[in-house]
Amino acid sequence: MWNWPASIAAAVLCALQYRRMAKTEADLQRAEEQARFATEERKAERAGRVKAEKELRQLQLRMGQLDSLSATPPLALLAQSQQYEDAQQQLEQQQPEQQQQARTSDGLDLQQVAFPLRPVGLMRSCFSRRNGTPRQPLLVPAARARLTLRKGLSPDFFEGLQQYSHCWVLYIFHQNTDLQRLVPRLDGGKLGVFATRSPHRPCPIGLSVARVVAIEGRSLVLEGADIVDGSPVLDIKPFVPFCDNVPTAAAPAWVAAKAEDEPLNIGALRIPPAAEAAMLRCWQRLGKRSLYRNFEQYKELVAQVLSRDIRSVTQRIKVPQRAQHGGPAALGTSGSVQQPQQQDTAPAASAAGTEEEGGYWKVVLDGIQLGYDVEPDSRDVVLLSARLATASDE
Repeated sequence: MWNWPASIAAAVLCALQYRRMAKTEADLQRAEEQARFATEERKAERAGRVKAEKELRQLQLRMGQLDSLSATPPLALLAQSQQYEDAQQQLEQQQPEQQQQARTSDGLDLQQVAFPLRPVGLMRSCFSRRNGTPRQPLLVPAARARLTLRKGLSPDFFEGLQQYSHCWVLYIFHQNTDLQRLVPRLDGGKLGVFATRSPHRPCPIGLSVARVVAIEGRSLVLEGADIVDGSPVLDIKPFVPFCDNVPTAAAPAWVAAKAEDEPLNIGALRIPPAAEAAMLRCWQRLGKRSLYRNFEQYKELVAQVLSRDIRSVTQRIKVPQRAQHGGPAALGTSGSVQQPQQQDTAPAASAAGTEEEGGYWKVVLDGIQLGYDVEPDSRDVVLLSARLATASDE
């Protein structure tokens, strides 16, 4: 006998289940459509944002050009406009391949465009002058530097950097004096600027690696950087060993840590007691202006800097050759090579050490000018004097 109530109940249940499945499928389709719409909307927003950023950059470049033109006298403006028209005509006459090289994919003229960069802060460094600044980072581990963020930048930018032992520093060679295509090597040879770390570059951007010592509010304390005091810093990036170390990298022998014929080797560094006492007095006068909390740290800096011959190629090679042929003295010693300006005072200074101008060669470290000699035979460096540096000390 057919059970009608049970059949009807089953049919009703099936109908309800079907309606639920149909509703679920409709909800799923609506959700997928909403997701596709949201994805397309995000893509459109991103494309609009990228377009707006490009237009903003173009506007910034144009405003920068207008600012430079507004400060130019009318006659100079006329000359510049004529030069621009001549350059445009010359560019139009170039072959298509040359035109493509002169412009980027989005039409920027590489001869005219400039990207405005604002430093994130200034670097306070123990290397008060270019002379004495190491030629590579980490050669002087005791070298202290402090980056202080400019107003408007939050200390939060440093958040997490203390987890890294080292960081990259991108900065400006703000004391550039000229632009050279060929620059001297340490042994006096010549190389293209892109094959060297010379600061004299078409774009004067420097790159250094340094040890992260501490983060103190808006300041970052570093060690080992080869950066001159007052350098504008563009960016800080963490040093990531697994990708920044290149085990298979190769370089010429002359840039090795210790070359066979190392031109910067010296014999020994000698610091007479009186010269050390003069250094101590100068460091005490600096007080909180010094980057070093105790005198022993500063002494370590001096020892590391003067453990290599920090003189320029001209001072080390060319001028001594002229001295051997009767020219002006170059080695700056109290011994075999004559020095008119030091002839009478250098022996006394060598024995005692003063806060006067003893020493043929000079270097300024953390605001203290040190005078020293290099003996010609042993190549020993003898520290002779120390005094607080002035603005005229170069």
